[in-house]
This record gives sequence, structure tokens and C-alpha cells, in this order.
Amino acid sequence: MKLFIPNFILISILLIFNNIEINCKPAPYSVVYDTLSEKYDYNLYRKNIKEKIALKKEKYLDIFSNSTIENDIENIENKNNTFLFKKSNTKLQLINFINYEESLSEVDNPYRGFFKHILVSLKLSGKHVKDNLPSTGLVRLIVDISEFQREELTEDAIDYLKNIFQLIKSNHQTVVIRFSYHKRNSSKNKSTEPELGLVIKHLDQLQDIFKIYEDAIASVECGLFGRYGEMYESDIKEIQNIKMEFINEIIKKWLTILPNSITLSVRTPEHYTNYTGVIRSKISQDQPTSNQEGYRIGIYNDAYFASKNDIGTYSNRKEDIKWLMNQSTHTLYGGEFGNFLGQDMGDITINALEISKEAYQTHTSYLNSEYYEGSIEILSKRKCSDDFGIYSGQTELRYLENHLGYRFVVRRVSLTKEVQKNGIFSMEVEIENVGFANLIKPKIVYVFLTNNNNLSYTLSSIINTDHDDPCQWWSNEKVVYKVEGTLPSNMPNDNYKVYIRIASNGGGGLNGYPIRFANDDENIWNEFLGANYLGDFLVVGSVPELKEYDHFNTYELKDTESAKYHTWHVDSEINPSFLYLSNGIYGHVGEPTEYCLDLSTYVNAGGYNYLSIVKCVNAKHKFLYGKSYSNSVDIYDVNGVHLTDNKGNNVCLYYSITPRIDKCNISSSKRNMSWMIYHLYPGYTPVKFRGMLENQYNQYLGVSELKEYNGFDIGEANSLTYTKYHTWHVVEESVPSLLYLSNGINGNNGEPTNYCLDLGTYVNREGYNYLSIVDCSKAKHKFMFGDSFSSSIDIYKKNGDHLTDKNGYPVCLYYSMTPRIDKCHPSKNIKNIYWNKFTLVTTYTPIRFKGTLYSTQNYYLGVKELKEYDRFNIFELNVDLNPKYRTWHILSENSPSLLYLSDGESDRVGKPTEYCLDLGTNVSDKGYSYLSVVRCSKAQHKFMYDGSASKSISVYTRDGNRITNKKGVNLCLYYSMTPRVDECNLNIKNIIWDKY
Repeated sequence: MKLFIPNFILISILLIFNNIEINCKPAPYSVVYDTLSEKYDYNLYRKNIKEKIALKKEKYLDIFSNSTIENDIENIENKNNTFLFKKSNTKLQLINFINYEESLSEVDNPYRGFFKHILVSLKLSGKHVKDNLPSTGLVRLIVDISEFQREELTEDAIDYLKNIFQLIKSNHQTVVIRFSYHKRNSSKNKSTEPELGLVIKHLDQLQDIFKIYEDAIASVECGLFGRYGEMYESDIKEIQNIKMEFINEIIKKWLTILPNSITLSVRTPEHYTNYTGVIRSKISQDQPTSNQEGYRIGIYNDAYFASKNDIGTYSNRKEDIKWLMNQSTHTLYGGEFGNFLGQDMGDITINALEISKEAYQTHTSYLNSEYYEGSIEILSKRKCSDDFGIYSGQTELRYLENHLGYRFVVRRVSLTKEVQKNGIFSMEVEIENVGFANLIKPKIVYVFLTNNNNLSYTLSSIINTDHDDPCQWWSNEKVVYKVEGTLPSNMPNDNYKVYIRIASNGGGGLNGYPIRFANDDENIWNEFLGANYLGDFLVVGSVPELKEYDHFNTYELKDTESAKYHTWHVDSEINPSFLYLSNGIYGHVGEPTEYCLDLSTYVNAGGYNYLSIVKCVNAKHKFLYGKSYSNSVDIYDVNGVHLTDNKGNNVCLYYSITPRIDKCNISSSKRNMSWMIYHLYPGYTPVKFRGMLENQYNQYLGVSELKEYNGFDIGEANSLTYTKYHTWHVVEESVPSLLYLSNGINGNNGEPTNYCLDLGTYVNREGYNYLSIVDCSKAKHKFMFGDSFSSSIDIYKKNGDHLTDKNGYPVCLYYSMTPRIDKCHPSKNIKNIYWNKFTLVTTYTPIRFKGTLYSTQNYYLGVKELKEYDRFNIFELNVDLNPKYRTWHILSENSPSLLYLSDGESDRVGKPTEYCLDLGTNVSDKGYSYLSVVRCSKAQHKFMYDGSASKSISVYTRDGNRITNKKGVNLCLYYSMTPRVDECNLNIKNIIWDKY
């Protein structure tokens, strides 16, 4: 994959004449079916439907209406329409890019493992008390609310608890939480439960926390009754007298307020049967279904392996565990070892072999690493026998620690080793869950495809998947995850690494709590993607977008106008590069195609070749501007050797109607060797659109959150309250452009995000689509204001063709509370296609940063070339040179901003380019990221200079939150030869920068 940096036009030359035939390739995420092909099999589709275990939302193409629809599989079955399903004929190869053995190291995955606890005491006075937050990946949070025995929780107390959750989430930790009315959880104090109505009120006040931090919460332990919240006995006689009713009402309330992804744990199976009405002696026969309340109720056992009945946890250990074998496949089970001294142990012993046998049955996910000390000490001293396989010689504690919860190990990978772009990619991954338990929290499996320039792609469309729910990768079993899908049409030929990301979102990094495979391979985990590396494959061949020419004219004598396609892309301006023809028409930037400039087999009378257009994979020559002379275009072979004629003269491009090459000779008689170069950089213009109905309540086109929507409302009827995000960015206003949603709130400029406007899959009765918000890589449509009519917003396909409905009418945006499309019809009865457009002005401020480390020579933060870097040096030892590009542009000096690299060389200001500063994937020995330069559309971080106090450069997420390390310390830029981030410690001189 080439990294296309400065884009340039060679004026009046190399121009394909404007009667060119264009064969457009399918846009990314489009669905294109050939109804006559043997690759599509309706019967196979129906067979696939019947074999589905559960209903899923999927998209299919209705070949009668030519529109994509989304519906439940069950509903699709009942329609009279015909749908086509793609038959796979891809060949898979077994690969060995990673080690398929299990690691002996602990893998810090969410919702599982040994925990430490933190006690938080909320106070009426506001002087809340908390322990230090432990560093374990899983934390048990005990919240003492004993002071609120007669009072509602204060807003200050709730906010304090939210801040603790925010800290836990920012550290990428997860939490098991329990509330109690037991002061400081101390045996010196008694429990002080309020009357039941106030307990219910407290839970109502807390419910928003569980919605906001749903992804960080592993499970809720019921608590709220008895000392330590362990649900045994209240010290208040009136509460103890209604124990069962009290606890049952609390369980009922928890199940009402908790999101479905959070399970509830009670202290004993008896609490479960009391609530559900299951006969206690027949609990082993109980197997609730997902639509029953009991399905979400599990057990926490704070007397784990403490006696033959775990000090009253079980009434019949054998029968209760038989019930847990099923119940804890979908609820979180864990707790802590109990003090076994003086207890009747029966046949229960503290050794890992016995514990693990039961742990696989109870699906144990978490245990306290600090209690009971006696049990922990025994297990930490005893070594594993040969019965433990690869763990032989390791401590028994290590074995238990590694196997708490789920533990996914990849045992085999087969995939398509070579495929054409827009072709079908398939992969099979055999995964063994060697852990005691299942994954309980829902996660999604994403497939990332990353090339040698670290540009990532996802599959355009999924044809088929199997075992794609990680919660069904059951303990002590193997599954084969299968995926088959279409590659995006814009993937360049290259070698690609395949990653699987198992997380709550596809955003990358540690957000969404991604899951790491436990293979013994240090290269398997990519923290920047938050994904697991599995292997490589090649994208070869192409789908032509323009066409090849054995020779061409730059213009015709009859009109002397430049040809339609005359923008080119290069991967370097300082070294010879292929010239990639752009799909941008009439001088627009566009995107690189698979067609390149080359030399033809046709020659003139002097033996010099004419130029041709070939597929880039077949191109044999590269070009460089300004080598022989300041305005020549020199020609090289693929190895970078200057091309010469039969007399040894260097050859360059020669300007004529039919362009060719000639010896490099710029003189008064050889002005055909002189060329003018024009650099183009994609810029974004912020715009807003507002309805024009004849009332005062017209809304802006926008959404309330930065996320994907399959349909959305732009506001409430009869209201002047606008959506939070209603600024958009366009690359150009005079041609169709993607509409990039801005992160600017309440109409401010902001910056383009990765979310774009598109057409959704939902349609109205007339068959017109409602609008959607999608990841820009998936967007299929462009928009332009004022094409059909002065105030219309017209809609286009990705290739620039105007979109039409079934009857051939052009379509435009239609204003309504739930916006959609309709035919462009400006009648008095359809004022909804009229929009007001507001164009905003973006102002950039140029700045430079220079280190302050040395008393003599310090260097500017910058790079040598305008291109992407995964890391870079700003100087070399013993070389007294500042980087060539060292000016940056920001949108604001008072708030975090992307740092846009300028095209100004040395001390020239220049203009912002499409390259931005970011954090790279390479890290220092201390684990801190080196800096990188990426396309601004991919930049994940912002920066802000504190000139008044620290003179440091702070680092923020794209949405403006401070970046911290695992200790919660803010990060700043660190001056060194290879710059990176580090703690914002002003005692370290490398943190201090001068700003100019």
C-alpha cells in the first residue's frame, strides 16, 4: 500500500481526454449481486436461515425493488420476495504466523481474575472517605452508605461515586460492586439498614451510574442487608423480622434498574430460591430461560473452600453445584476464600487440583487476592504436579489465577492467503476457552485488516459468520469462529495483517474493554488497535475504475482544454515515485486509482517513447519533479535508476499534444521540458443546514451524540432546542462530497470526525430511505448543496453519479423531524426539500515548539518529509539541523486541538496539511508511546500548550479528555531525539517546551 502524500497537478499534460469511458467499481459497503452467477444460491440461503440458532439483524438485497432492507430473519422468511445468498468458493490455507500454545503468564482481561477491594464511605457532610484505588484489573468496590439510614443520597455523594467510576474506567479497570449499610465494614460496628422504602429510593438514585458505566461493571453483588452486605442477618430487629421480604424486594429492584448486560449476585442459593419460588431441594433441576428473572441471578461466595458447605453457603454442596454448573454459564460467580480454621472441612481440601475441578463446574471468575491469607499462602507455596500439564512446576496460585474466568487461546488459523480487492476473504479460527468460566458481558468480534502503512480496513459486508458470539465460547471447550466477507474496493494491493478485536466497540485502543488472547506470543497483541494479530494475506489485482491507454492526448487542438482527469498522487516528492492517476475530475484532489503513468511501446521518429496509462502493478517507471532542472520531470526505472537514451543522456517528460519523453535539455528551443507543479491538499469547509418550512421552529440537520445511527431525529416539533452536533464538513462545496459530522457542539466549527451522513436501511411507505450516520469508511453517498435547485441538497453515489429513485427522478434531502430523502420536486406543496445553508469560517493559528533541555542547541518538534510516520526523530546526534517541517497549525490556543503539520518549510508559516501529530504504536522501555504523524482523519489525540505555568504540552483524547497513565498521572510530550510522551512531571526538564 502506497502512502500518498502531496498530491499534484502537472498542468496541461498527462491528461486523459474527456470522452474517457469510466467503469465504476462498487463503493465500499455496497452490495452488488449478479443474479445470473453460479456463485449465488437461493436454496443455500434458505438452508442457512434454518440453521441459525437465534434471530439476528442482517441486510439483504431485494432484487425486485433494488434497495437494501433490514429485518429479522423470521420476517424475511414470511415475505414473498426473493433474496440471494452468496455461495462461498474461497480456499483457506492453514497458517502459522503465531504460537498456538498457551502462555503461562497472567493476561489482564476485563471482568475476571484476582481482585483487590476498595472501600468507599459516602458521608452526609460531603467529607467522603475512600481507600486508594488498587492496581488490579478487577476491583471489588464496597460502598458504605450507612450514614444515609434516614436520608436520601445527596447529589454530592452520587457525583463522588461517579468520579470513582470514571477513574476506574479511565484506568481500563473493571469492577464488581456491593453496597452496604455497615459503617466502614468493620466488625466493631452494627448494620444500620433503613426502612425498605428508603432503600428502594437509594437504588432509584443510583441507577444512572449503572447505565453510564455499564461497560465497566462486571457484576453487582446484591448486598444492602446485614454486616458487610453479606445478606445473613441484620442488627436491626424490625428489619431482621422481614428479612425475606426485604431481600426479595431489593433483588426485584436491582433487576429493574440494572442494564441487561449486568448480572446480579446474591449470597447463597437459598436467596435465589426464596426469590424465584423454586423448591430448595429441587434447585439442581432449575434451568431458567433468558426471559425469566432468575436467569440473571448468580451467587457470590465469600466463604470459598472454607468448609464442607462453605460456612452455610450451600445446604447440599453436590446439588447446589449441579445447579451452578448451568446457572453460572450466564452469571458471574466468584468471591473470596473463607477462613477454614476450626471448620468441618469434610472432603474439602485447599489444593489447586481439587479447587480447579470444582471451579470448572461452578465457572469461577473472580477471587480476592488478599483473603483468606491462609489459603493464599498454601497455594502460593505448593507447586503444580504433572497433572497440570504445561503448568508443571508453576505455583498452584499461578494456575488458579490464570484460569479464573474465561481464557481464550487460539489453536489454529486458516484464511484466504491471496484475494483480489472487492473479492471474498474468509477465515477460520479455532479458539479454546481454557478458563474456568464463560465470558458473561456481551462483546462483538471485529475483523481489522492493516497494511504496511498501518492503514486499517474492515470487511465491506459480511456474507456469513459462525460462532461469532464470544459469550458462547464455553469454558473447557473449543469452537471454530468463521467469517466470510467482501473486501472494500478501495484496498490497495499490499500485504495485510489480520486482527480480531473482541470488544464493546470497534474504535480501537483499550476503549470498549477489548479481550486479549492468552497465546504464548508477544506479537499477538496490538494495543493501538486493541486487537489480536492472527496472520497475513495479500490483496492482488484490481477492479478498474478508469482504463489503460497505450498513448493519449493531453488536449485536442479544437478546444485546447485540459483533459477530465489531470490530478496525480505520489508517495514521495524527494525520491522517484509512481504517478498514480486520481479519480478527481477537472483538477479536484480525488483518490488514487490503480492506474499509473508509464512509457508506451509507441515511439516517435527519434526513438523516444510516448506515454501510456497502465495498471500500477505493471508500471515499470517512476518519476521525480525538479531533479535535472528546477522544473523538469525526470524518469527512472523501478529501482530508482535514472532512465537514459541510447546515447547515455538522461530522459525527461516532453510536453506536446501526445506527450512523450526526450533527453533532458531545458533551453529556449526546448521549453517543452519545463513543467509547472501545483500542490493540492484536501481541506474541509464547515457548513450547517437548516429547514425552511414556513414556521419559526425549523431545525438544523444534526444528531445528539457522536455515534452511528440507522435513523435519527433532528429535534422536537415546535421547539427551538437544536441537536448538539449540527455542523458538518465538506471537502469541496462545488462538487459532491461526503458530509463529515463535526465534533463542534452547538454550531461551532469543530473538526471532522469519522462519522458521515448516509442513507439508512429504513424506508417510508413510498420506499424513500431515512438518513443514517455511519463510519465514513462505510459511507456510500455524497451530497452537494444547490444542484437541482438553489436550496436543495442533492444526493450522489460514491462515484459522483446523481442518485435517482425507481422512476428515474433525482433525489434530494427531505426536511422532517426524522429526515429522509425524496424526489427533488420544488412544488408549493413540497417545501421540505428547501434548506438554508450556512458556511462557517475556519481560522488556524501557526505555532512551533522547541525543546529547552540544553543550554546551547535545542531542536524544534517536526519531521523531514510530509508523510506518515509511526515514530520519528527531530534531530540526529552531531548533526546541527532542525527538521524541515516544524510549523504546526491549531484551531484554538485555549482548548485541546489537533496539531496540523504545515507545508511551510523551515521558518515559513505555510498552510495546514492533512497530516497531524498523534501517538504511535511503538512504545519506550517505560511503556510510553512515541509520537507519530498520521492522516488527520485518523488522529486519535489532541494537544494543548500551557504557556502561563508549566510550559508543557498536554495530551488529550479526540473528545477532549486528558490522557493518563495507569497510575492516573496526566501525560505530556517528552523532548528527546525520538519524541514521546511521559508523566507531566515539571521536575523533568524534557517536559518543558518553548512555544513560538
